[in-house]
Amino acid sequence: MNQKELAEQLDRILDTGTEEEATQFVVDHFKEFPEDVQRELTVALYSDALQEDLAKREALTELKKEAIQTIEAIEAAEKEENKN
Repeated sequence: MNQKELAEQLDRILDTGTEEEATQFVVDHFKEFPEDVQRELTVALYSDALQEDLAKREALTELKKEAIQTIEAIEAAEKEENKN
């Protein structure tokens, strides 16, 4: 596929497809892109992966905080119950 066809097909996917389809297209045709575009795509894909990882870590941290708060509330309730 020449670069013009590659760009047109990617544009169509970006207009009508999903993010997953666009990512898969880029991965499948990565070596067909010019080197400068490959660099830009690499940075974009890496940045997306980092953002996803950060979001997962933040969600996990929040879940841990909530678990700790729940455990502390249970312990406090148990202490109060044992006083009576």
